[in-house]
Amino acid sequence: MKNWNGTTAVALALVLFVGSRAVIAFAFEPRVSDTILYAIYAFVTGDAHRLGQSPYDRFEKLVVSADAPGDPSPPRFEEVTIEYPPLAVALMTTPLPFISSAATAARARGDDAGAIAAWKRSFRSLYFVADVASAMALGWWLRRRGLVRPWGLVVSALGGILLAYLLYDRLDLALGFALLGALGALVAGRRYIALALLALAVNLKVVPVLLLPLFVFGGLPASGRDGGIATRQGRRELSLAFVAFAAALVAIVLPFRLRWGPRVWDFLAYHGQRGLQVESTWSSILLVAAHFGYPLRVVNGFGTYGVTGPQTGALATASAAAVLMAVTLTYALLWRACRRWRGETVVAEENTATTLAARHPQFFVWASFAVLAVAMAGAKVFSPQYLCWFLPTFLLVEPPSKWGGGLAVLLFLSACTLTTLVYPLLWGEVVRPVLAEQGLFALPTVRVSLLLLGRNLLWTGFGVVALLNARQTSGSV
Repeated sequence: MKNWNGTTAVALALVLFVGSRAVIAFAFEPRVSDTILYAIYAFVTGDAHRLGQSPYDRFEKLVVSADAPGDPSPPRFEEVTIEYPPLAVALMTTPLPFISSAATAARARGDDAGAIAAWKRSFRSLYFVADVASAMALGWWLRRRGLVRPWGLVVSALGGILLAYLLYDRLDLALGFALLGALGALVAGRRYIALALLALAVNLKVVPVLLLPLFVFGGLPASGRDGGIATRQGRRELSLAFVAFAAALVAIVLPFRLRWGPRVWDFLAYHGQRGLQVESTWSSILLVAAHFGYPLRVVNGFGTYGVTGPQTGALATASAAAVLMAVTLTYALLWRACRRWRGETVVAEENTATTLAARHPQFFVWASFAVLAVAMAGAKVFSPQYLCWFLPTFLLVEPPSKWGGGLAVLLFLSACTLTTLVYPLLWGEVVRPVLAEQGLFALPTVRVSLLLLGRNLLWTGFGVVALLNARQTSGSV
């Protein structure tokens, strides 16, 4: 009876997951979509490939040629470059082989709208297939490990419903798939596969590189924990892990560098020059202060909206140091929790070859949540789609035995809810153009400013509770 109940729970969770994802993919379409930009980059990249050019150079030529005649001001750097890493640009081209010949002919006639619509349908369909396939595969794997309570699957389904406007409209869910594969391989004891998939995630967005110390440590053999990492064997294992990660990183990016030239690094300069995005934690604090007289303005730039005022530039620069300090503190607290492992006894001979992450899987899952959440909360950019990174990886979370797991889920889903309230439902209260052509905007309303601050505080709380969960699970074997 217990097994039947477990099977029924899994089946119901899969119905919720697949059904909700199908509605989002095929019956729901955002009014304003980033996929239009992705489609343009995809077609530019496809044309550049046929002509033997770099997509970066070709895109810049198209932008310059589209400028109004006689405009004396040269286009700014952020207007003429592709702001995504080369692997992300390549990912945008995956729908091209699935576009019908009619859509290709339409583009040849100059009907770009028809071609973009066809690309968008293929993009969302491929996303749906990958999403369902990853859930099915992971469900099968978890069932083999004896986990029949689909707690993480339900959380992922609910989170996807709350973030429906963003789910299949951004590349960030693809990053979530890469993180799911990397974490899944790590807790399964496949440390080199895990490092390779982490390198894949870093090539989609740089932020996951902050997980590298966690992955290197989690890949150490559990049988060597009493000797510590200061031994010759420990140093050798650490060196091999870093070399493997660096080799995977180079192997992924090198073909793009050789084919497309040095402009594949443009995205680093692009994001380095960005200021405080309007939805970041720092901006939400300043927005509330602005309603008490702090001189702050909303500006448009780098394809999004940000804030500018006294010392905002210095604060944007300092945010990187703040992130590093917060992540370092998180790792210090995680390391203290791991010290209790030194006295463990290996109870079976076959366990002596396993890794630390395979022996303590939930610690590393929650620890990765904590590191990423803390980094996102302190960064100068906190786009709403970043929450999609966590939807696939929640599939690895086991049902909570203590209060922390349930509280973390509540905070996560609450942050998803407020995110959707702000964007897109109340976005008109965030961006209120007065003279848009001159870049003049009114301050966001008090209501939406408080909602932004509340979302960011909830998210910070999620990171703290994830850290507490990691510390709690560090004692379980």
